[in-house]
Order: sequence, then C-alpha cells, then structure tokens
Amino acid sequence: MSTEAAVWIEISIESFVTTCIGCAVSALLVYDWLLTFDREVRLIWRQPRTGASLLYFCTRYMIIVENMVDNITIYPVSDVVCTATMWTAEVLACLGLIGPGLFSALRVHALMGESRLLSVLVLVLGLIPFFVNVIPAYKLKAINLSPPLGCQIEVDESFGVHEICTDVFNIRHFVGCDRHSGHMGQVVQIKQAC
Repeated sequence: MSTEAAVWIEISIESFVTTCIGCAVSALLVYDWLLTFDREVRLIWRQPRTGASLLYFCTRYMIIVENMVDNITIYPVSDVVCTATMWTAEVLACLGLIGPGLFSALRVHALMGESRLLSVLVLVLGLIPFFVNVIPAYKLKAINLSPPLGCQIEVDESFGVHEICTDVFNIRHFVGCDRHSGHMGQVVQIKQAC
C-alpha cells in the first residue's frame, strides 16, 4: 500500500470517528435540552426579560445551534454551503466563549461585594479563550472534499496557538494541541495530486 493511500485511510477513519463524536455530542445536547425544557420554560421564559435571561439564552442555545451547524457538513454540500456553514460555526463557537467569561465576572461581582476591579479582572481572564480563538480565525479556509470527508476546515498552521504563545507572550516551551485536524494539508495535497 502506498503512503498516500495509507494517509487517506487514516484520515478517513479519523473523519468518521470525529463525525460520530460530533453526532454523539449533538444527541447529548438535545437530550439535556429535552430533560430541562419544562424547568427552563417555568424559570426563564415566563419571567420578565433581563440581561441574565439574555445571557442564559445565548449561552444555552449558541452551543446547540453551533453543534447542529457543524453537523450539516456531514453530508455532501456545495462549496458555497460549505463556506457558509464553516464561518457560521466558527462565529457561533467564538461568540459562545463570551458567555462563560461574562457569567463568571457577574458572579464574582455579586459574591465579592460588587468589587469592580475583581470583576474586570475575572472578565479579562474569562475572555482569553475568545481572543485565542478569534485571532487566528481569519486564516481558516473551508475545503469541500469528496465523501466521507465532506466539508473540512483547512488550517494555516503558520499562525496557531504555539505562535501566539511564543511570538506574542514570549513563552518558549508550550505544549498544546490544535482543535482542527493536522492532516488536512496532506488531504489537500493528495486531492490535488489525484
């Protein structure tokens, strides 16, 4: 078996497992939503609209919608749909990172005697995941591959978490992992060769 075929098989298996995990996460989110829906209606929907209820809706439904949008690309789609769903999922994923930081800051504000300094510090620290994901997001590119891979995100690895830590924060020893597959460059090379 050639090296290209072995890489293609490995990537296909990785894509299948990733798809199965994505479907399982979606099922778990919907199951959790169904279990708590009656309490949500009683405690949130029937109350007057406040900033807290808006924060709840954004935090609760952003992740469900983002996960569903991600799963659209399991099936073959056009290049336009692939690009639109990829950017929609990325925007929702990044916006979903704001809620927990904001919630933490509001919680600290309430529990620590309305200390603004501590609240702002917690907010800044809570928004770090948002900025770490937004900074390199403009370099993402959707690629539409043949089944079973479908719509994937090609990552320009010239500007990743490692580069942010070494170049921006001057941290020399960083161990981390990218949330996107490291094999996409190989897939694109194989697809262009075929």
